[in-house]
Amino acid sequence: MRTALRDALLEIKEKDDGLYLIVGDIGFGVFEEFAEKYQEDYLNIGICEANMIGVSSGMAMNGFVPMVYTIVPFLTMRCYEQIRVDIAMHNQKVILIGVGGGLAYGSLGPTHHSFEDIVLMSMLPNFQVFAPSQPNEGKACLDLALSHDGPSYIRLGKNGEPDLSQHLLSEQGGTKIYCNETNNCDLLLFTYGPIALECIQAANILAISGLKISVCSILQVKPLPDNVIQICSNQNHIIAVEEHSTYHSVGSSLLKALSLEGFGGKFKVIGIEDKFTEIVGSRDFLLKHHKIDSQSIADRVSLELGK
Repeated sequence: MRTALRDALLEIKEKDDGLYLIVGDIGFGVFEEFAEKYQEDYLNIGICEANMIGVSSGMAMNGFVPMVYTIVPFLTMRCYEQIRVDIAMHNQKVILIGVGGGLAYGSLGPTHHSFEDIVLMSMLPNFQVFAPSQPNEGKACLDLALSHDGPSYIRLGKNGEPDLSQHLLSEQGGTKIYCNETNNCDLLLFTYGPIALECIQAANILAISGLKISVCSILQVKPLPDNVIQICSNQNHIIAVEEHSTYHSVGSSLLKALSLEGFGGKFKVIGIEDKFTEIVGSRDFLLKHHKIDSQSIADRVSLELGK
């Protein structure tokens, strides 16, 4: 996903001289071509993330479009006051790109996990928030962020996420439907980001026993797309699956929006419970630990449907 975003950034940079890339002493092996080709438009601020935000805000005030890239928890939590005051309050056009959302940096321990970033960034007025599920959505995120007259946050994975197009049935904007159409399913799995793959695999597991499970994956999580609310309001049973805390989540925002539409179906959110992860391991290992891997999702769906 990182390399796909790099390629999109290089393509966009050729047409936009005002675009700058600011990194926090990471991105080695990813952004060398950009750094060599656009030396004066590439800034490595070092491990000084708060300064990175201040610099980006100042550049935006002077008409440039800075893109800030570093690891999710260092970007969204270490710098939260600066993001809130320097960027959000002034509605600066700064694009924040966080790599390694959720459990992507699982082996580095809880300091590098990020279960809170989506809600933190979504709480800030003026911000758009994106969470691509596959590499080919990177350019779409950048295009939408560049067209927005204000700040954006893009949450990336890092583990070589696959192309999901072979499972795709329909698409409207950044909203994609996989596995089964929503007007003919037993249950809808609502999701975003790389965890979409686990949902698709769970739907395929359940198909063996004759269950029709639809997967709805969104690109933009704030604001929620109108078509998502329309799709979900017609469902009888929804499970939101998130690689994020369930305490405050995109699923809870969706449920709030659906309640205003008179939704009367069943709705559950599964994800990271309200506690830190004190074990380390690969992302796959930790997905199983938190019961949001494909088999655990399939088991939860079977339980919900009484199968």
